[in-house]
Amino acid sequence: MAKSKSYWYFTFAGPVFIAIAFFISGLNTKTIYDLANEAGKKIEAKANLCTKVLTRLIDSSENIKREEYYRLFEKEKIGVYLLKNGTGIFWNNSQIPLSDTLQTGQSSNGLLVVKRGYYLFTKVKKNNLVAFSLCLIKPDYDVQNNHLQNHFTDWTGLPENINLISEPANEKNVIVNGKTLFSIESQDELTKFSRHQGICSIIFFTGLLFIFLSLLLYIKRNPTFKNSLIAILILFIGRLFLYFSIFPSFLEETFLFDVRVFGNGQSYLNKNLADVFYNSTFLFFISLALFFTLSNLQTKFKKIISLISIAILLILSVYHFNESIRSFVINSTLSFDLLNVLNLNAPTLFTLFSLVVTSMAIFLFLLKSTVYFNLKKFKGSVWFKLYLSPVPVILFLFSEQPTLFQVTWLFLFALILLALLKLQFQKFSLGLGLLVAFMSATTAGIFNHYMILNQKSELSFLADKLSERQDSYLENEFADIPEKIKDDKNLEALISLLPETKKEIDQYLKLKYFKGYFKTYNVEFSLFNSDCKPLLEPNMPILLNEGFFEDQIKFYSDTTYSTYLFFASGYNRNTRYIGKIEKLGLNLYILMEKKQFEEQGSFPDLLLDASQQKHDKLKNLPHAVYRAGQRTNKYGEINYPYNLIDSTTLAKAESEYSHHFYTPDNSSAIIISEKIKNWGYIFTFNSYLFLIFSSFSFFSYFVYSIFFTQKFNTASLTRRIQSVIIILLLLAMSAVGITSGKLVTGQFEAENVKQLEEKTQAIINEFTTQFGKPDELFSTAQRELINLKLQEFSHLYHSDISFFDSEGGLFNTSQMKLYELGLAAPIANPKAYFAIKENKTSSMCVTEKAGTLNYLSLYTPVFNEQNKLIGFINLPYFARQNDLTNELSNIISALINVYVILFVISIVAGLILAGYITKPLRLIKQQISNITLGTRNEGLKWNSNDEVGKLVNEYNQMLLKLEQSANLLAQSEREGAWREMAKQVAHEIKNPLTPMKLNLQYLQHVMNSNPDDFKEKFTKASNSIIEQIDTLAAIATEFSNFAKLPGTNLSSINILEVIQSSVNLFDRKEANIVCDFPMQELWVTGDKEQALRVFNNILKNAIQACKDSEQPLIRLNAEVYPNTYVIRISDNGCGIPNEMKDKIFTPNFTTKSSGSGLGLAMVKNIMSSFGGKIWFESEKEKGTTFYVQFDRAD
Repeated sequence: MAKSKSYWYFTFAGPVFIAIAFFISGLNTKTIYDLANEAGKKIEAKANLCTKVLTRLIDSSENIKREEYYRLFEKEKIGVYLLKNGTGIFWNNSQIPLSDTLQTGQSSNGLLVVKRGYYLFTKVKKNNLVAFSLCLIKPDYDVQNNHLQNHFTDWTGLPENINLISEPANEKNVIVNGKTLFSIESQDELTKFSRHQGICSIIFFTGLLFIFLSLLLYIKRNPTFKNSLIAILILFIGRLFLYFSIFPSFLEETFLFDVRVFGNGQSYLNKNLADVFYNSTFLFFISLALFFTLSNLQTKFKKIISLISIAILLILSVYHFNESIRSFVINSTLSFDLLNVLNLNAPTLFTLFSLVVTSMAIFLFLLKSTVYFNLKKFKGSVWFKLYLSPVPVILFLFSEQPTLFQVTWLFLFALILLALLKLQFQKFSLGLGLLVAFMSATTAGIFNHYMILNQKSELSFLADKLSERQDSYLENEFADIPEKIKDDKNLEALISLLPETKKEIDQYLKLKYFKGYFKTYNVEFSLFNSDCKPLLEPNMPILLNEGFFEDQIKFYSDTTYSTYLFFASGYNRNTRYIGKIEKLGLNLYILMEKKQFEEQGSFPDLLLDASQQKHDKLKNLPHAVYRAGQRTNKYGEINYPYNLIDSTTLAKAESEYSHHFYTPDNSSAIIISEKIKNWGYIFTFNSYLFLIFSSFSFFSYFVYSIFFTQKFNTASLTRRIQSVIIILLLLAMSAVGITSGKLVTGQFEAENVKQLEEKTQAIINEFTTQFGKPDELFSTAQRELINLKLQEFSHLYHSDISFFDSEGGLFNTSQMKLYELGLAAPIANPKAYFAIKENKTSSMCVTEKAGTLNYLSLYTPVFNEQNKLIGFINLPYFARQNDLTNELSNIISALINVYVILFVISIVAGLILAGYITKPLRLIKQQISNITLGTRNEGLKWNSNDEVGKLVNEYNQMLLKLEQSANLLAQSEREGAWREMAKQVAHEIKNPLTPMKLNLQYLQHVMNSNPDDFKEKFTKASNSIIEQIDTLAAIATEFSNFAKLPGTNLSSINILEVIQSSVNLFDRKEANIVCDFPMQELWVTGDKEQALRVFNNILKNAIQACKDSEQPLIRLNAEVYPNTYVIRISDNGCGIPNEMKDKIFTPNFTTKSSGSGLGLAMVKNIMSSFGGKIWFESEKEKGTTFYVQFDRAD
């Protein structure tokens, strides 16, 4: 009944969930005009909120609750600023960039464009106080990368693919308080929100899962091949529809159809992740449908067809499994570096889930094929192996570059399954775990094979990228410099004072323009007048010749994005750029050549466009670049030799790494190193896959147990103990993992803060040593020189440095581009500023944000000799955020390795403990099953006096009482049985005796009267008496047969022959008897004569039950199971009333007006002697079905 409810629930819930998914998608699919109206309402509400906040800020200016406004920025993204007499006295963030106009509060309300962004500006004035707010609507960064995206902020309600236009555009205007703030445009007529499409997709697939379960439940309830075929056909049509269309359309917005994640144009069936998932699910459904129904196809021809079908499906499934892994590695951007667990994302887990589904389909196909072979015998095992032997050959022929393991792993899997079947693995808890472990190890092996193959091509590609000498980042940095130099009046003044200012010009150019990233280059300047006379003194003599520069530009260089910059493509020894700028009739040449340097950290990625960033894989691989035999740069922890000729020592010096050498051209050499994958890596990789496979498999088995079996409701005590041990282990491991993660994060941040404090103190000491008084650090006259030192110390300490004055304004910085790009405000973080200024703390570390990148930032006060606060020094720390991720991943990897080991130990321990704990219970169960009333039953022996001992003692006492009760009961039953038997015998004898008495009295009367027809009347009366005597004899025979059935002679018999013999005994005119047996033979264990008696009795009862039916029908058919056959005998008779069902097999009970009531009781005894069973189902006025179960003969 519960399964029936589940079927109707899923049948109803599936379409409902799908309808909900479409409904939500429809609600979140809007036109550009709808979006403009809704955005206008939200921005207007935000503007009104800003006005209220600013009014409250002015009213409480004497006692500002700073924490409230800090939380306001974190929650509502509203930056507020308070000016008094034009001077800032409070602000709540340092993220929103400010201009000079803003800092004086002179802008008007509405849309405001501030350094790479569009902001909602609101202002409130009161006396000498001006409060204004800025709320980001949409950033407009010059570069785009993982941390910087030009998307509307979430609070506007505008999706990512919408563009902002400053000018009005009819109905696409965003109107706030009756005025057009801006306009929006989109290339699509309808816009969908990607975050909502993900939710819709989850609901949609949940609905599909419910429909999937409802179909399977229907097949389980009605396990006919026809029903399975119809369900598979329905899914096949659905799969064809999904192949030729993207349905539903909201899935197109998800990663399932994103070719940037996965795309295989060469495949017809697995073009995207959706196809892979659909195909895996379809195969899994077929495997379940056939698992439920194929048992009934047992004719020889249908058996062969079944085996061929399963073989084809097995080959398809294994091929799909292998090809899916190959495609995942080669045709996707997915990372399967499972050791870096924190980088695992939804698409990666989704691909692994598809593989688990396919592997479960393979398992079911393989398990179903074993039913057709008698694996208990050696011959059956051999035939099973021969049956699978063509599979590797076919896979080898149709797979692309297969390995031996790829085409033979199914055979190995089958051998393990075969061994477990012989050990009855259904009762062996480690059996399923072993199969899951094998599948996860197989997946790991195939993955690693293709990852190694793919890595070779990837490393070659990365080597080509590293060999590129053109530097797009330098070209981007140089782009604005020429025009600035042309307009630089200070430089003109220095040029006018030549030749006395030669060194000053060199210093000025490096300090003003060629800083930051240019520090990675050797930069030389040459200045020539119209007579080609050099006016500066560069380090290399050749740079005194203007012809050198002209020849380099004309014959050996290519143009770049800037018309003033040339890339020396003909110079192969290193990366070289030449800049040429005309100023005051003079030619300024800039020669830039790459330094021998080691790349540090990842901070420049924040300021680089994604197209200019280092390839992701290169960030995790140490490497070195050699030009003309000498190292030009290196990255990572390996100490690569300076000369290429010495690189042969790497194998010994860095034996933990595998070093790959590439020579993209004659003058370049690239070395890329990677850690050798040892057994620890292989074990960890397998551990992750085992965890994922076991989790998905356990969930699937859990669902199967709930909805398709009774195992969930009847779990054994042993299984419960094992489950408790595993759950406790999982909880303990989770607690350890979470605690360890928090401890590591805390220690990591504490270590970072400590390093920042040490660096800050070292930098202050360096500046104090070089400039004397601390006041000099904030001297306007020394600003340029201080900046030069900031650049030097920034490179030395691998950290950017900023100075803020005592009022919190930015005074100097080594990374001005951070502020030029609008990633930070030129003011100090308010939390740190006010805490240090008012609470006199020695330093404060806060978390700041640039785009979406969070980083630590340490503020330390600087005091002069009079102990007066003169400013702050700030060091941000975001270059090592990946270190924390790697550290946490290493801890999680170690925990998972331990978990897998403990998981196996827990299962073994669970088996041992459960066996020990349940031993007395099993003994009691065994003894109870052997209890026989009327005989002496042995008690249990238990030495300890614990709870188990008390239980055993109670059991033994119960046996004594039971024995006493049994003797009394036996005596009572014997007496009762004799009484019942006497009553029944008396009743049965009395029935024929009455007519015999009457006939005898009639004969006496006839003899006395001596009529003429005496002889005729005598004959008639005597015949009647003889009939009654026969009846008495039949009654005596029945009671005799019931009292002592003949001995059972068990042998292999063809039960279909017995059934046919029984059917032939009955008159077909009384009822239409239909035998629906597609097979010719069903060999069972039994006694032929007694089996005939069984079916004679059942058929006789069925015919008698159908006597009042208009069209009496009796149907016989068979159900085939792995170890048994069940014969069904159904009739359309009167049925059995509910109150009589419990007494049907009771001796002397009958539903008819005549009869001894011994027939079915005798049938039950006969089937018990066969080791079989008999039961029935009946519904009044509709008919009865008897089920007779026989054991299959070997």
